[in-house]
Amino acid sequence: MSKQITLMYTANLRGDLTVLPRLWTWLKAHRPDYLIDLGESCASEVWHCAVTGGRSMLIALDGLGYHAVNASQLAPDDRDRLAEGLLSTALIAPGYRRIKDYCVFSVEPIERAGLLNVILTPATDTHLDGTRLFLASVMQGQIGSVTILWGDLPTLHDHTIHTIPPDTPPDATISGIVDFVLSEARYYQKRSTDAL
Repeated sequence: MSKQITLMYTANLRGDLTVLPRLWTWLKAHRPDYLIDLGESCASEVWHCAVTGGRSMLIALDGLGYHAVNASQLAPDDRDRLAEGLLSTALIAPGYRRIKDYCVFSVEPIERAGLLNVILTPATDTHLDGTRLFLASVMQGQIGSVTILWGDLPTLHDHTIHTIPPDTPPDATISGIVDFVLSEARYYQKRSTDAL
């Protein structure tokens, strides 16, 4: 008996919190089994990324219900602190992986019998190599969508890159999460300024 796995992913958000409310509106209409990010969620030149050490976008992505995020850019101490009960999103980095249902999420290919290895490092194209799924990079404002049919071995059934239509209305709840993340970043900024 085969099962179908739908996975959607983002990459290269580069600290743009304003795209998240429209992204969520689009995602709610499609309901993937797994939602992941391939990295570059924060950018050091974006103020809230700089003052939070890259944590701001990860907190926002957790609020959107992401299952796993490439958090290789985080300092190990920051990643460990967030991973210790603060976030439900799996923070994936070299040496850190997460198993969820039929998938093992990692940033490098691994062998894990009976599981689909979803690699959270952007590839040049989307393809399956045995049980390892490589995902083509997407740009900000795009969402990759992959459907895998799992029988004796996984089969790549479909892969599409969608662009979020510019007239997609923002989700009010996610706008509230963005406001919270920015408020927390301003607090970190003020605290660091007061310490000087």
